[in-house]
Amino acid sequence: MEIFNISKNKKICNVKEAKSFFSRAMGLMFRRKLKKEEGLLIELSLGKSIHSFFMRFPIDLIFLDENFRVVELTTLNPWRFYIPKKKVKWVLEVNEGVIKEKNIEIGDRLCFR
Repeated sequence: MEIFNISKNKKICNVKEAKSFFSRAMGLMFRRKLKKEEGLLIELSLGKSIHSFFMRFPIDLIFLDENFRVVELTTLNPWRFYIPKKKVKWVLEVNEGVIKEKNIEIGDRLCFR
């Protein structure tokens, strides 16, 4: 599945959705890297944090509300955790630098194709 920033008419990346409990729990742990145009989409439960334990590389986190609007952005280094400050429904995990490279901003709206 591809994810697009419809506010900027730009493709962000190809994305896989972590649907099962196991795939959400594993996330990107133990992976050596993400491919250049690859991302992982995870649905979050209320109050959930994101961690980068057992990861070998930093990632950009794009937090989305229930309408796939960007509400928070950050970069997470290995062996850290992050608690979103806003109400979020989804997190898109991508390679570090994608937020800047694709000019993703708070308020942008994303869609899937």
